[in-house]
Amino acid sequence: MRRTALRLVIPVIVLAIAAGGCAPSPKPESVLGKDIAEVPSAKDAQSLVMTSPGSLQKSYAWTSSGTPFQLAVDETGKVVYLSTDAPSFATPENVRVGMSLKDALLLASHGLQKETGWGYYVTLPSGWCAALTRGETMTEQDLDQETPIKWLFRRK
Repeated sequence: MRRTALRLVIPVIVLAIAAGGCAPSPKPESVLGKDIAEVPSAKDAQSLVMTSPGSLQKSYAWTSSGTPFQLAVDETGKVVYLSTDAPSFATPENVRVGMSLKDALLLASHGLQKETGWGYYVTLPSGWCAALTRGETMTEQDLDQETPIKWLFRRK
C-alpha cells in the first residue's frame, strides 16, 4: 500500500515542480506604469534616454526572458517608456528589429509617423511601435521601403 501511494505522489510532485519552473514570464509591457522599485532586477543605467523630441528621462537596464530592455521613468519613478533593440524579441505581430519598413507597414494599425529629431515609427495593433531613423539627426532624410527597424518601443 505504501509503495503504491509513493508511486502516485512522486509524479504529482515532479509535475508541480516542472509547472512552477516553466511559468511564463510576464509580458515586458506589464512594467509600464509601475514604480521602478517594483520592477525586479532593474538596474540604474546612470544615463538618460530620449523618449521623444526634447524629452530626456532617467534610464534603467532590465532583462525579461533573456531580452535586454531599456526603461525610462518619469519624475515620480513610474516607468513610462520601454524599448529594446534586440533582434531576438518579437512583438505579438512578430515584428522584429531588422525587418523592413515595408513589412512593418503591412501589419501597422497607423501609418508612418515622424517625430522630428527623434525618429520615425509605425504603431502596431498591440501597442508596440517599430522605430526607424535616417541621417545624423534621425529624421533629416526620407525613409525608403527597405529601411530597417532600429528598435521597438512602448510608451505609457
